[in-house]
Amino acid sequence: MEAIALVSDWILLTYDLPADRAKERAEFLKRAKWLGAVQHTESVYIMPNTTATLRLVEELSQISHAFVWFSKPSDEERARELTDRYDDKVKLWLLGLEERIKKVRQRMEEGKQGAARMIARTTYKEMQKLEDIIERRGNVELMIELVVLMDKLKAVLLGPEEG
Repeated sequence: MEAIALVSDWILLTYDLPADRAKERAEFLKRAKWLGAVQHTESVYIMPNTTATLRLVEELSQISHAFVWFSKPSDEERARELTDRYDDKVKLWLLGLEERIKKVRQRMEEGKQGAARMIARTTYKEMQKLEDIIERRGNVELMIELVVLMDKLKAVLLGPEEG
């Protein structure tokens, strides 16, 4: 993974889907999230402009009334602001995963292994998607945080003697 401390080129996704097209709107927002787009303002999502991201965004832009824009902040301060805002959203996602791991641990302690495994499966799938997003972003610190969470999930599932 190429480490990128400061993102200077961004992709902005905008969409205009009327309320009566709620299904398309929901699909757009779901797919945008899984590509690593984070909400910047109402109906505007941002993501780092990388070759890998461009390939994914092309498909997303085919959803009705979704547009792709390219942006380069006017100075380093603005680039830092956008980079930090993006990374903060990913950190919130990581915190959500940590909460899910706590739920898995709680279910295991309650003897509800089936429920724990179900939560663990969806958590792991989300971790895999987030791994791709963080890799495209190029933030080594975020990747380390994710790997630590993956190890925590494994330890909870295997127990203290195996983890």
